[in-house]
Amino acid sequence: MRVSAVHTGIIMLLAAISSCKSMVLENRKECPAQLFIDLEDNENLEGKASVRIAVRDSRTSQVMAADTPHLEDLDPDKYSLIIHKTENIVVSGVTGVLRSKEEGSSRTLTIPSGQEGDPLYLFTSEIPAMDDELIVPAKLRKEHSKITFRFALEDGVFPYHVSVIGNTSGTDLISGMPVEGPFRHEMEELSAGVFSCIVPRQADLLLALELSPREGLNADEGFSGILLLWDYLQRLDGFSWDLENLPDINLDIDFFHLSITIGINDWNIAQTISISI
Repeated sequence: MRVSAVHTGIIMLLAAISSCKSMVLENRKECPAQLFIDLEDNENLEGKASVRIAVRDSRTSQVMAADTPHLEDLDPDKYSLIIHKTENIVVSGVTGVLRSKEEGSSRTLTIPSGQEGDPLYLFTSEIPAMDDELIVPAKLRKEHSKITFRFALEDGVFPYHVSVIGNTSGTDLISGMPVEGPFRHEMEELSAGVFSCIVPRQADLLLALELSPREGLNADEGFSGILLLWDYLQRLDGFSWDLENLPDINLDIDFFHLSITIGINDWNIAQTISISI
């Protein structure tokens, strides 16, 4: 009986070891993964109420998880989502969506016809997603530029309709790249001769200002037409539509003296350039 008991014990021990080995070597591909989105030390989050977060399969662009957490409810250091494992994922987050509409299964944000852009901040990151825990740094970048136009007035009245036109109509939330399409926004006059427009990150160099005479006012036909803004913006040292954070821009335009002064907010850069009409 003693031999039988010892033999039985050995068999049970071997079975337990075999079971543990099986547990250690099990395929964990089907187990969920915890995705940590690190929002720490992100100055562009200041003043934002929430962030729209989406996790997509890189291969299919299918949304695997989405959430819009309020910043005040987030852990001070990290925020996490549960997802299923896949080869690669794209994690994106965006704030400042006011007018833009989601297109292409929520892949892109498109500016409605006639509207100005939104004050968007965006992060996007592609990572492998086969581990049990994943960490994505979420550094928002400023995807818009607010351009303010100040026109010199001769008699206190600015006699033109003023529009910004271009070939960029939105933002791709997976790649972070501009989406090409017609953009046109006629600006309201904020005060005498002052107009402003939020434009998205541009896909090309064709952003322009269009002036057309207002009915019943004494407008000089010679000043009507298209003013290609890039002809002036490109002369500023350090400015590019590829900057990580786009700056806001001021343009002081004096048609009477045929000059335009361009300044960038928070940069000690300004330049006066002659206008060719």
